[in-house]
Amino acid sequence: MNNNAARGEGAITTLVSALPEKYQPIFGHPELSDGSSRSCVDRLRIITDVVHRLQSQLGRPVRVLDLGCAQGFFSLSLAADGCTVVGADYLQQNVEVCRALAAESGVGATFVHGSIEDLVCELKAGQYDVVLGLSVFHHLVHMHGFSAVTDIIAHLAAVIPVGIYELALREEPVYWGPSQPERASDLLGSYAFVRFMGSQPTHLSGIDRPLYYASSRFWHLGGDFRLFDEYKEVSHAHAMGSHHGTRRYFFAKGVMLKRMSLEHPDLLLPNVQEYEREVAYLGGSEVLPGSPRLLQHSRDQEAVWLLRELLPGQLLSVMMARQTPYSSERVVDSLLDQLVALERSGRYHNDIRPWNVIVDDAGDASFIDYGAISDQSEDCVWPEHLLLAFLITVREIAMGQVREPYPTRRPLLDVNMLPMRYRSAFLTVLSKPADEWTFAALKAAVDQPAAAASHSWAVVAALNERALLKYEDALEAKQGRLTQVERELQESLDNAHRWFLKATEREQQVAQLSDQNQAQTHGTQRLAGRLERLGSSYSHMREELDSVRGELSGAHQSAHHWFLRATQLEGEMHALHRSRSWRWTRPLRFFSHLVQRPRYATRRVLLALMRRVMARPALARALNKVIMVFPGLHAKLRSVAVNHAVVDAAVPHVEVAGQVQSFAGTEDEASKLSIRGRAIHQMLVEEERQEGRQ
Repeated sequence: MNNNAARGEGAITTLVSALPEKYQPIFGHPELSDGSSRSCVDRLRIITDVVHRLQSQLGRPVRVLDLGCAQGFFSLSLAADGCTVVGADYLQQNVEVCRALAAESGVGATFVHGSIEDLVCELKAGQYDVVLGLSVFHHLVHMHGFSAVTDIIAHLAAVIPVGIYELALREEPVYWGPSQPERASDLLGSYAFVRFMGSQPTHLSGIDRPLYYASSRFWHLGGDFRLFDEYKEVSHAHAMGSHHGTRRYFFAKGVMLKRMSLEHPDLLLPNVQEYEREVAYLGGSEVLPGSPRLLQHSRDQEAVWLLRELLPGQLLSVMMARQTPYSSERVVDSLLDQLVALERSGRYHNDIRPWNVIVDDAGDASFIDYGAISDQSEDCVWPEHLLLAFLITVREIAMGQVREPYPTRRPLLDVNMLPMRYRSAFLTVLSKPADEWTFAALKAAVDQPAAAASHSWAVVAALNERALLKYEDALEAKQGRLTQVERELQESLDNAHRWFLKATEREQQVAQLSDQNQAQTHGTQRLAGRLERLGSSYSHMREELDSVRGELSGAHQSAHHWFLRATQLEGEMHALHRSRSWRWTRPLRFFSHLVQRPRYATRRVLLALMRRVMARPALARALNKVIMVFPGLHAKLRSVAVNHAVVDAAVPHVEVAGQVQSFAGTEDEASKLSIRGRAIHQMLVEEERQEGRQ
C-alpha cells in the first residue's frame, strides 16, 4: 500500500511538473504548492460560506460546477467538504492533474476536458446549485465579445440558482484589457441580485479583481441568506424614472431588501443620504411604534443595502388606482398622529405622498420611505412648507385620485374640498403666522374645532394665488423648454431645407456627369465583371492549389513514412540474411521449397548451376555444344537464362538455333530443328522469298 501511494505521489509530481502554469495550490500537497501563481484560501472561505448557507436552505449536499477549474483546488476542497463537484477546464494537463488528485484523495469530484462555451450550452435546469466562474470569462470576452459572453452567463443564470464570479477589469495592463466592459458587473446583468463580495489580488498586476455573488432566487447579505419571491426596479408607479435605475427592491415573506447603487455620479450623494437617514431612524432609539425593525444594513464600493421588516397592507396609491374603498379621514388621522410624534422629536418626513403610505387591513395608515426623515422642516419639492405639502396630500386622499407630479405637484390648496373637520382645522392654522404652522397645531385644531378667523379665507386665497403662480412658473419653464426645442427644431428644418436644395442642385450636376461618363462606366463595369470573374477563377484555382498542396503534403508525409519503414525493413532483412541462423537453415528452407513448390525449387537450382557455368566460359561453350544436340531443351534453357538475366538477350549467339537476322541460308541450321520447327522455318523462308519478288 505504501508503494502504491509512493507511485501515486510520483505520478502527481510528474503531472504537476509538466503543467504550463501552476495557477493554484496543489490540493493535499503543500510541498508541490510553492510557486503557484495565486493564493486561493481567501476566496475559498467566501465560497464555502455561501455553499454552507445554500445547503441549509436546500437541506441536502450542494452540487457545484467549477468552470475553468485549473488545478482543481476549489473543486477538490468543496468536494472534501461534502459537495458534489464537476470541474471543467480546456487544458488537458490541468484535467489530468485534477483526476489524479481526486483519485488519490477519494473525494466526490469529477473532471471533464472541454471549452466553457460547449459545456454551458448543454446545461439543463436542475443539474447544479452553484456555478463558479473565477477569472475565466475575460478570455471569452476577448475571443467572442461582450454580447456573446452575456448570453452564456444568462443561460447559467437561468439553469443554476447561484453563481460566484471573479471578473477581470478593463484597467488591467494586459492584452485582453481593452476588450473588457467599462464595468465588469455588466456581464452579470441577467441576474436579479448581484452583490460585491470583496476584491482579490492577482499575479498579473497590482489591480485587484472584484468577486461577486449573483442569483435570481436567493439573496445574500451578511448573515441573511434566503429565498426571495420577487423584485422590482421601481418602488411605485409614480417614480417616473427619478432614480435612473439605481434602485432595486427584493421581497420575501415579511421582509424587504433595498439596494441603492453608488455608481451613478448624479445620484451617489442622494442615495447615500437616504441610506444613512433610514439607518439612523430605524436603528435609533426614538423610532415610532409600529415602525418596521431594521434587520441588516451594509455598504460596499458599489452599493448600499438595507434589510427591514415589511409592513402589512397596501400602498395607498395602489388602492386609489384600483378604487379600493378606504376611510380617508381614518387614513389622515393615522398619518397626522405619526407626523406629530415625529415633530416632537425634532424630525420631519420630507416626502409624505400617497405612494409612501401603507394602509393595513384595519384601515390605519403608516408612512414609509424612512430615508426621507430628516431634521429639516421642509418638503423635498414644492411647496416647501410641510403643512402646505401635507394639505395637497390630504386633498389627494380625500379625492381618491393622484396624478403624476409633472412638471410639479398640482396646487390643490382649496380647503373646500376637504372633510369638514380638516377644512376647519386648516383654516384655523393657516390664519396664524407662518412660524406657527405645525402638525401639532393642526392636530389640536382637528381635536378641538374652533371658529375659524374671518381672515382665514383671505389667507387661503393668497395661498392659492401663490400656488397658482408657482404652478404657472413651472408650466412656463416647461413651455420655455418646449419653445426652445421648437426653435431648435425649426432651425433644424430650415437647415434641412437649405441642404435639400443644395442636394437637389448637386444631384443635377451628378446627373450631367453621369450622362457624360455613361460609356466609360459601362466599360468599367465590363472590366469589373471580367476582373471579378478572373478573381473568382483565381480564388477557385487557389483553393484547388491549396487542396492539392495539402494532399501532396499528406502524400509526401505518408511516402516518407513508408520509405523510412521500408529502409528499416530492408536493413532488418539484410541483417537476417547475414546472420548465422539464416545460413544454417538454408538447407531446411530448400527442402521445404522442394516439397511445397517443386518447380520453383528446381528452377532456382537450375539458375544457380547456370550462373556457375556462365562464370566459366570454357565450360559454358562445351556444355552448349552438348545441349545443342537437343534443340528443344537448348531453346528452353536459353529462354530461362534470358528471362532471369543469366545471359544477355541482345548479345548474338550463332551457336544457338533461332538467333538469326534472316531466314535465308539457314538450311543447315534448320536441319537441327524438330520436325515442327523445320516446317515453321520452311514456311517463313517461302514468305520471305515472295516478299523479295514483290
